Amino acid sequence: MRKLFPFTIIIVVISLAFMLAACEKEGTAEKAGKKVDNIVKKTKENINNAIDETKEAAEKAKKKAEDEVNY
Repeated sequence: MRKLFPFTIIIVVISLAFMLAACEKEGTAEKAGKKVDNIVKKTKENINNAIDETKEAAEKAKKKAEDEVNY
């Protein structure tokens, strides 16, 4: 029994090392997930920029209309 104990510990340590190494590798699902995250982030930024530009254009149009009415 004592002769198997060191062998068992070695097997456990090697198995844990392989599991940790496998966890660090990025698979296709992780790569696809990162791409989706980047696309969502860029889309959100573009939408926010479009909203800001639309607000600015609306303010300019409002000011111009007010100036025309008050002229």
